[in-house]
Amino acid sequence: MLNRIFLPFENLIRRPVQDWLLLAEAIAVTMWVKLCLFIHPFNSIRMGLGISQAETLRTTTVGEDAQAKRISWAVQTAARYIPIGLVCLPQAIAAGSMLNRRNVPFTLYLGVKLPENADMMAHAWLRAGTRIVTGADAMHGHTTVASFARLESTGSRFTDRIRSGLGLGALLATLVFSLTAYSPIHDNVWWGKPEWIRQAVHEFALHDFSANLAGFSILSLLLNFALNGWHRAPLRFRIRSMGVILVLFAGTECIQIALNNRNFDIRDIQAALLAVVATSLLWVKPASI
Repeated sequence: MLNRIFLPFENLIRRPVQDWLLLAEAIAVTMWVKLCLFIHPFNSIRMGLGISQAETLRTTTVGEDAQAKRISWAVQTAARYIPIGLVCLPQAIAAGSMLNRRNVPFTLYLGVKLPENADMMAHAWLRAGTRIVTGADAMHGHTTVASFARLESTGSRFTDRIRSGLGLGALLATLVFSLTAYSPIHDNVWWGKPEWIRQAVHEFALHDFSANLAGFSILSLLLNFALNGWHRAPLRFRIRSMGVILVLFAGTECIQIALNNRNFDIRDIQAALLAVVATSLLWVKPASI
């Protein structure tokens, strides 16, 4: 029994460092794809999957096939070890994103199956050349209803890099302000920094509702832009985005309970809630539920 539990981990330990790095990338990408699918409607994501109703060639170079094989292992291993419901669609999109970075052409397929006396079943799989990168186990018997071909790497747009930078900056700012604003952590971390920086961090931590509201509003605006851009979304999807951002803010605030010389204040949670709702509703489509 114990051998069955620990055997997969033993196999991972024997892998080279390059495979560990690839697995870390796969975990990060699949979790991000899962979050995007949770927040956004699929129609807003499908435009970035490739050319609709097209397919790539079934020939690849030896190097491209080797890349596809390693990415297939990394994505499926990440889905096996990360228990957040990384089913066929997030696996296929994540593998496509990783192949795109390496300039390997691929085709993503969406299919359905109608078993007798059963509900319709949907499935997604990804192909690079002749290799089925993800979704190979369950693809048989499905009728293809859509395909998306990525013929060459599109790279990352300048606006996407800005969005990623702002989102990462907002995450880091939330953690830094939550964990280092008060003494003695504040004194150790910010000692020797310019006076205006130390004063700004100190003011942020004074449990002043209006100051916290302003800070959370700025961070919420940055995270909303990183997750959604400037486009507007129906309210039901925007509520999901609000929930993700609020959990982040509330979680970092609750960390204070476990730290010495820190005071948990429910007013900070109230300020975060008001800021997240107010800023997130700026992107809601009118008259949409």
